[in-house]
Amino acid sequence: MEITASTYRPKLALLEGAKLYKELHERVRAAQLFKRSYMFYALHALFVLMAIAISWYFLAVTANTILFSIIAMLLAMCLSQLGGYMHDAAHMMILKTKIMNDVAGTICASLALMNYNAWKIKHNAHHGHPNQEGHDPDIDIPLFSFTGTRYASKTGLARVLRRYQAYFYFPLTFLLAYSFQFKNNIEYFIREVKTGFRLSILGEMSLHLGGFFLWYVLPFLVFDLLRRCSLSRSFQRRSAFTLRASLLQITKGCQCSIEMPGCRF
Repeated sequence: MEITASTYRPKLALLEGAKLYKELHERVRAAQLFKRSYMFYALHALFVLMAIAISWYFLAVTANTILFSIIAMLLAMCLSQLGGYMHDAAHMMILKTKIMNDVAGTICASLALMNYNAWKIKHNAHHGHPNQEGHDPDIDIPLFSFTGTRYASKTGLARVLRRYQAYFYFPLTFLLAYSFQFKNNIEYFIREVKTGFRLSILGEMSLHLGGFFLWYVLPFLVFDLLRRCSLSRSFQRRSAFTLRASLLQITKGCQCSIEMPGCRF
């Protein structure tokens, strides 16, 4: 049976569910699954940040298009780890207190051009109603159907593409996730400003603009500067080569005039 807003029914009574949850909680705690591994996150983050820095360097110096594309994909894989840190921070898995996790999550989200609080609200809604149509925002994707009811309700372009959604899944979800993230952030900022402007919202906006500058403005400035420097070095190398060649010809001419009386320089 499809799980929708109208068909969803709790499988357990409240008291029975609370009892089972307590039992599961005790078993998880006994297995030390709640124990945080600070060393793991520290080493993992160190390697990821080093990989990001190295990728940035090679992106800046390489002139080969194929190599540039490969390095860009590797950089994307490294940046996806920031999303993992953000997710774990929201579940309080990295650090001890909520504030510390929120700070870590905010930093990672800003570096990935995301808003931590906006994403956390959306993610909590997902965990509150996983895979429930109309309640889980993670499956509210316009061009895709996860239930027969949603499949039958498609109209227009979505109706034409619905038979082929398996083939379009990865390319379209890439674009949709990209646009949805901007949409989620903008809606969050508008909603928060309407409820009352606060310094914390100004700080979140500043971090978001900082992430935007980092990925959409700074690369053009850096690459243009490096291109200018590269052209300048190339000109200097050509000038030095021309000067050396000229000096070599002068030296040969002088030697010729000294060694061969019939030769005049």
